[in-house]
Amino acid sequence: MIQIPKDLRYFFFGSIYSGLSSLIGLLAPLIVLPHIINTIGLTYYGISAVAFTVSIFLSLVVDFGFNISCVNKLSKTKENKSAIISNVIYAKALIFLLLIVLAIISYLILFDSKIEQKVYLTSLIIPLTSVFNMSWALQGLQRIKAWSIIQSIGFLIYVVATFLLINSPDDVLFVNLAYGIGFLFSGFFSIIYLTTRHKVFLSRFKIRAVLEEIRDSYHFFLSNILSYATLFFLGPLTGAIISYEAAGIYSILEKIYQLMRKPLSIYQTLMLPKISGILEFDRFRALSLIRKTYPFVVLLILIQSAVIFFYKEEVITFFTLENVELLNRLLSISFAGIIMTLINSPVALLLMALDKKRTLMILSACGLVLGAVLGAPAIKIYGVTGTVYTLLLIEFFLATTLVFIKKRRYT
Repeated sequence: MIQIPKDLRYFFFGSIYSGLSSLIGLLAPLIVLPHIINTIGLTYYGISAVAFTVSIFLSLVVDFGFNISCVNKLSKTKENKSAIISNVIYAKALIFLLLIVLAIISYLILFDSKIEQKVYLTSLIIPLTSVFNMSWALQGLQRIKAWSIIQSIGFLIYVVATFLLINSPDDVLFVNLAYGIGFLFSGFFSIIYLTTRHKVFLSRFKIRAVLEEIRDSYHFFLSNILSYATLFFLGPLTGAIISYEAAGIYSILEKIYQLMRKPLSIYQTLMLPKISGILEFDRFRALSLIRKTYPFVVLLILIQSAVIFFYKEEVITFFTLENVELLNRLLSISFAGIIMTLINSPVALLLMALDKKRTLMILSACGLVLGAVLGAPAIKIYGVTGTVYTLLLIEFFLATTLVFIKKRRYT
């Protein structure tokens, strides 16, 4: 009987559970987006898409890098797991309370349109979900099956809520609210699971311990924020320079682009706690595990991207019947970004597992500055096509820089 090494068993079975969860996560927007766009129109969808991007950014502020730093901590420690998890929950709650006040004041000042105000305010449910989101704890405890099931439930509730709440253009208020409802429920389910199955209970609030957790995570927070902003600020920037309709067009393209990248995010979610734990005592084994498993991810993405490439018009018309020719051209250009992402992802995973906070932060900051300096004029001159060119330029910068880092330090 063939004996499969423990590390590879973790990868394959974890991939099955994560893959099924991610399949539901991929199907959810495929199911709801045509309904949303056809019901509220491309302009209103553009408003909700930009508000969603801003809200995800706020969620990253609430997460504050705990999704990396505390995954590493939980994967390496045998004791005090309740204390770590409790301190993170307290820290997130404090950050959210400060953030919500600033966000409400800012939205009321910045937006004259009542529709915009209401969409942005209802979208604040998304950063609230981050307070209760325990996916980082489940990953750190290597409970991938539980995490996958709970995530899937969140997506299913999101789909049901979308069809129940969105039936006319006025229901644009509920687009992001439906998403938030789904993931509030998944957050509550994950807390119940941790309490009942792992006896994780809230420890006493200790301000010093909470501040120490924040201090340990702030480099990852800055890296996460900069990394997200580097790639996702392009949607709001397109909306500000051109129109909400243009932002809606870019958002559809971005959804398809993220669909092609999805196996990479699954891989990083699955392997980060495992690689972090192994690196603690055996770097060669950790690098060997990446070399053995990553080719499967590359193959899957190439097959998936090839299918989307040959049927791209059908994929686009599934989402919208407007601007099909433009989206077809933009999608063809964006395939180059997938190749660059495949090059940089294993190095990025290694840097996260090694706690190379400063390197990640500097790299993300440089990408953001590059995108901001060149993105605005490119969008002004070339429209949404300029947005895609900026995206590719950022991906090229990240790929070449990470390859250089790998050659200098890890070969």
